[in-house]
Amino acid sequence: MEGFKFNSYLTYTYKKSQDQMKDILQKDGYLDYEIIPEINLIRYEINNERVIRLDNVLFLFKTYYLKITIAQLIQLCLVIVKKYQNLQQNSIKHNYLDLNRILLKLDEKCPSMSILPQLLYYTIHFTGYDCPFYEKQDNQNNQIVDEDVIQSIILQILDCIDNNQIKEQKMLNDIKKLKNQIKISLDSFIQSVQTIFIKYSNRDNNNQILQKIDTQFSDSNFKRKNRQKDVQKNLSNLQNMYYNSDKNWFLYEQYLYQTIPLITHEFRKAYHYEEQKLQQDIKIFDFKQLNEYDEKLILELISQNIAQISESCKFLWDINIIQDDIKMILSKEFQKLQYLKNDINFYKKEKNLIDQLNQFKWSIQKKVTYEAFQMWLYLKYFQLIEELI
Repeated sequence: MEGFKFNSYLTYTYKKSQDQMKDILQKDGYLDYEIIPEINLIRYEINNERVIRLDNVLFLFKTYYLKITIAQLIQLCLVIVKKYQNLQQNSIKHNYLDLNRILLKLDEKCPSMSILPQLLYYTIHFTGYDCPFYEKQDNQNNQIVDEDVIQSIILQILDCIDNNQIKEQKMLNDIKKLKNQIKISLDSFIQSVQTIFIKYSNRDNNNQILQKIDTQFSDSNFKRKNRQKDVQKNLSNLQNMYYNSDKNWFLYEQYLYQTIPLITHEFRKAYHYEEQKLQQDIKIFDFKQLNEYDEKLILELISQNIAQISESCKFLWDINIIQDDIKMILSKEFQKLQYLKNDINFYKKEKNLIDQLNQFKWSIQKKVTYEAFQMWLYLKYFQLIEELI
């Protein structure tokens, strides 16, 4: 998005082998990522002027910040379906797809999206392969059938069209038909899209408008053109006010998206444009907690492991050294908790998110403590064998 001059990050875990994940990511085609193999972590870097999550596209469209034609939204559905079919052909299963795990990356020839309507050229990419929905309860058992999710996503996009004040009954009937076809099969949906494009003089979506349905890109945009500089100045001042560095991108992203409806209302309704900003600070969650150890829990877990092994063997343990080793490992493992920064909507949709976060942290600390203790136990056995020899 034009004026969104900051980078954000998406963090996901994976269970597959590193070679398998590299192969999947290579075939997906979004290459701005880093794999941290020692903790099975993938971190995507997002240039927000050129890349945007699908859920954010729909948010900006529904708030009228973005002006997208019906043809472009139907084409978006088509590209997502074909992306999924390409994964099928490569025998790739996602298992955890969602609106916030789909990216639109603009082609080099396509200018950044703004409040002005424009021709769109982009590629679609999926993120979060093999990564559970940690924000949900029972997250280790919440895999979803990919085709079911694709169907749901297409219906959500079509619902946006349905609610966009379409007056022509024949167009409403065509949207209804698309909804029915996606429930039947992906191929029948693709065929119906092509039929609609031909019907409205938009074969292969070359024009990106449906004749007599969509407004021409050059029509009825005087006010948006007149406010473009005001909006860009507003965005620049917001960034200067709230964005310090990559370290606080998450907080700035929330300020930005919560201010967008105010900016939209101003450039669409106000006679004189007044700069918009939030009237109060956002209070979401203290993310310093993501890096804090539970000292009491770690000591309890160490004591439990010692008690269990002491039933058969008596060793002397330096608990402080073991605890230091555990903390060193946790400093890396806790990077997985950055997943909770992927989407602010986690905190709006999931009532028990804090409980889920604590459960996530507890499972990491339990796993790390057990593995670290096992390493020390093997060392004790090795020392004992050496003494006996």
